[in-house]
Amino acid sequence: MADVAALAGRFETLKRVYATRDQRMGRVSAVRSGDISSLAPGLFPETWPKPVVANFVDIAARDLAEVIAPLPSVNCNATSEVDDRARKRANKRTSIANWYLEASRLATAMFTGADNYLTYGFLPFRVEANLADNRPHIHVESPVGGYPEVDRWGEVIAYAKRTLIPARLLAAQYPEFSRQILNNTDANAILEVVRWSDANSTVLFLNTGSPLILSEVRNPLHRCPITVAMRPD
Repeated sequence: MADVAALAGRFETLKRVYATRDQRMGRVSAVRSGDISSLAPGLFPETWPKPVVANFVDIAARDLAEVIAPLPSVNCNATSEVDDRARKRANKRTSIANWYLEASRLATAMFTGADNYLTYGFLPFRVEANLADNRPHIHVESPVGGYPEVDRWGEVIAYAKRTLIPARLLAAQYPEFSRQILNNTDANAILEVVRWSDANSTVLFLNTGSPLILSEVRNPLHRCPITVAMRPD
């Protein structure tokens, strides 16, 4: 079982490292949602239609996202293949790869993903096993609340995803831990839940004074199942 105290410590370190980034993402989110006055009180006169500015920024971001959202073509054929059997194997690999993309609904998800990539500067992709269809499923995740830990080569070695959830809802989702979740906590209190993924496992834990593991799944890939596309700065 994972050392949840150590994971919580690493997560808190990542939050401190990315504190400035989180503040910047919060400002960008406020502008996209039309809440510019909270960032710059008095910037616009009372008669100025502030939503017009936010709407212009939002439209520009969405239009640019639609330009880069379409998926590239996937082709496993090599130019040096002259044997028919080799070409058939390559065509089969191409079909399999394209089926993975289609089954994961990436063509649709990438429109939101491209928007998040341009808006927040990075975009995480998470791969998990779809046991019902015996295939990998690729998730395009929101970068909000995401904290990648990278090595000196730029490879993601761990990734933490932070979610805020009411205590009563979390207790309903994990009734076996309802007593620990609601212990000395108001049912409507907002709790911080972290999904930590690395080469060993994926751990979901409640990040409180005494962290509590809610779920843990071993990682058979022995590498972090999440990769992050970083926008050049």
